[in-house]
Amino acid sequence: MTEIENKKYKDALKYAANICSKSEKCIFDIESKLKLRELDEVDKKKIIEILVSQNYIDEARFAKYYARDKFKFQKWGKIKIKAMLKAKKISNSNINLGLIEINDDIYEKVLEEIIGKKLKTLKFTEEYDRNVKIIRFALSKGFENEIILSILKKF
Repeated sequence: MTEIENKKYKDALKYAANICSKSEKCIFDIESKLKLRELDEVDKKKIIEILVSQNYIDEARFAKYYARDKFKFQKWGKIKIKAMLKAKKISNSNINLGLIEINDDIYEKVLEEIIGKKLKTLKFTEEYDRNVKIIRFALSKGFENEIILSILKKF
């Protein structure tokens, strides 16, 4: 490895470690950032291995934080969270660990709140139209059909 390549590698490692120290990241996120750094594949893999071994990257921890934050702040349902974690190449076992973090009672209360707020903004002439609009909206947020229907019955 030449001196220039070695400096580029060290800079990239420092850059990736800095990103990981600011917020939770997964391997996919760091690989995406390293693509911009013109490193060869061997160096990218080494950097990822170092970050994982030094606990900068922990995909189970990432999945837990991701699921909790997306539910709490974006009000996403489990289906959408799962799809987004899959897009980040997180394993099914880690996805399940993340989804366990979401309390089922709070999950239903949040969906009920979302539906209540949405109902106030909707214009409809028939109950059927109202239900279709609410179901589409809740599905787009990533909530499960069964839960949507059970909560819709309360309104």
